Amino acid sequence: MQTKDVNYITNRSALNKLALAMLEHYRYWLWEKNLVKTLPSIRQMQMRCRNFDEALQRIACSQGLLLK
Repeated sequence: MQTKDVNYITNRSALNKLALAMLEHYRYWLWEKNLVKTLPSIRQMQMRCRNFDEALQRIACSQGLLLK
């Protein structure tokens, strides 16, 4: 990512951190609810979110809006 716009860089960085925090929260939620035996890696969680419906479900669960 190459740009000279400071606002774009700042906003993009904030959105990336938010997305990673949501994935982190969701994977620990899965582990606490015993829905997975081992804690999945962030990379595994990112790969699962390539499907739009699954990504939307993970966002909702990470925010406490949807219970699995």
